[in-house]
Amino acid sequence: MSRDIGATLAAEIVKPELNPIFLVKIETSGDTVFAWTGIGDLVWNGDTYLGTGIFGSFDKVEEATDGVAAGLQYALSGIPEDVVSAAVGLIRQGKEATLYFATLDNNGKFVGNKIVVHRGATDVPGLEDGADTATIRLSTESKAIDQQRARIRRYTTEDQKIDDPTDVGFEYVEGLQDRRLPWGRA
Repeated sequence: MSRDIGATLAAEIVKPELNPIFLVKIETSGDTVFAWTGIGDLVWNGDTYLGTGIFGSFDKVEEATDGVAAGLQYALSGIPEDVVSAAVGLIRQGKEATLYFATLDNNGKFVGNKIVVHRGATDVPGLEDGADTATIRLSTESKAIDQQRARIRRYTTEDQKIDDPTDVGFEYVEGLQDRRLPWGRA
């Protein structure tokens, strides 16, 4: 996927000192979860991203040119056990998760554009229990995975009404199946 990073971010990336960060936005059945790879709170676009520091991670982001849909897995470790069940209970399959890349200056202010690195649909979360804390793993799949799903549609009026209940374009298709139509000479 090509991305327009803009001149400001391009100039920032080639500097000898770089403060890269990643932000993640995960929709749940309750509130949306906002987290970032630093320490403390970070406000962007009116939303407060909670710092995960060394406790938050994600797998390497892969992109394919052959149309294969690549997924991404997020992990949050060091979670107290009493919080785990509430956190896992809010995650729903099919909700959207977005990973952003950005840079900060030495004052903690954003420099240039924020780039969408990966956007996908959440899957069922995984849980690894430790002695006192737990790790939640959340896999996401690219929306391109939907391209591999078989589309079973028919040229019938009932099937067309799924898209538009008032459409009668296929009303007579079923009657044409056994109809003999003379062609050419009579």
